[in-house]
Amino acid sequence: MTDLISSICQSPKVSSSSHSTTDAFFHQNTAFIAEMTIKCQNDVKYLNLHAEINGRLFPVAQVPNTNNYVVSWTEAHSRAAAASYEIKIFDEDQVAAFRKAIRNNEDLKSLKSLTIVSLKHPGLSKGQFVSSETIALAMSAIVLYFAYSWKSALMT
Repeated sequence: MTDLISSICQSPKVSSSSHSTTDAFFHQNTAFIAEMTIKCQNDVKYLNLHAEINGRLFPVAQVPNTNNYVVSWTEAHSRAAAASYEIKIFDEDQVAAFRKAIRNNEDLKSLKSLTIVSLKHPGLSKGQFVSSETIALAMSAIVLYFAYSWKSALMT
């Protein structure tokens, strides 16, 4: 196997995209998904990564045979405010340092991460179950039905 397997990524180049649910009517929790492509200068193919979001660690999944990674999590609607979420990506050594800092009650801000990805959540919509366009269409259909019925009654 010629692929380099390592936990150290040198000079990572990261591109990312993110998604979150905005509909509070049909969902019990807000789901967040951050997708990223990480290319290392030293051509590392397989990274064991973790993400730190608001002080909690989450595993980062790798799409098989690619440089694409995904992290996802859910929050209760009451805690999922409209905001920009900072997702710190850690490799194995960095996540070990993170866990050690938590055990020793040390400052987490001084820890170095592999990269930081931002997820912008626009907030939740608790709008109507049926959109106003659907209501207008239904009303138009009802008016058309009664107009046609009335016309038929007049013609007989």
